[in-house]
Amino acid sequence: EISACLVGSEMCIRDSIKTVLEHFTGEDSKYRELFYGWDVVNEAVSDNTGTYRSDAENSSWWAVYGSPEYICNAFVFANRYAPSNVELYYNDYNEWYNVKINGIIQLLEDVKNTQGARIDGMGMQGHYQTEKSPSADEFERAARTFARIVGKVQVTELDMAASASYDGTDATRDEEFDRQAKRYQKLYQAMQKLKADGVNISGMTVWGVVDKYSWLQTANNVGGASDGTRKQCPLLFDDNYEAKPSYWVFVEE
Repeated sequence: EISACLVGSEMCIRDSIKTVLEHFTGEDSKYRELFYGWDVVNEAVSDNTGTYRSDAENSSWWAVYGSPEYICNAFVFANRYAPSNVELYYNDYNEWYNVKINGIIQLLEDVKNTQGARIDGMGMQGHYQTEKSPSADEFERAARTFARIVGKVQVTELDMAASASYDGTDATRDEEFDRQAKRYQKLYQAMQKLKADGVNISGMTVWGVVDKYSWLQTANNVGGASDGTRKQCPLLFDDNYEAKPSYWVFVEE
């Protein structure tokens, strides 16, 4: 019975990946040329244990497989049905954190060692804090580690949670914007240093456009989120679509 369940689950994950990839990247798809990469598996490593996220942390696929086999299978089927020029990624948050980084390393290596699987890069989500972690050194260490295993690294969901000094008022606004810009600058300089050292940092995506529409304005209990009680200003443009000092960091650096 267990074997039959796993076979059925493997067919389900295969059919799901096949259907989605053929719809968006198949030869007859009108979307075919829009994608350079695909997030195959997302947030599969536990913040608490530093190992794989289990059914106790709401992983439905773990509940079926009872192992990380579903992760490797996903990359096998993604490789089978995605065009060869579409890169395949694993993506996660708190990816710099000492407890979690080891679990991510294990996942990347497990996929790399799976026959028929392909993984081309690691997505570092970049839900960081203006005042606290990660430091530039912690970010660099994580990026170098991932690049040694899978080659490419991207910062995929970059934003900055406000410091404790910002209370959402005009009185603390300008100081917070300047503090944030310095933080973005240090991170950007770390990316430039990594590229100069030959680390393949191939992309950076900011997680939103204007502050008022950021996910951080509402409560969320996942890593890097906010409790919804304080106004946030995490992005490169303010509520009125005006460029902030953080925007000019990337223009002028």
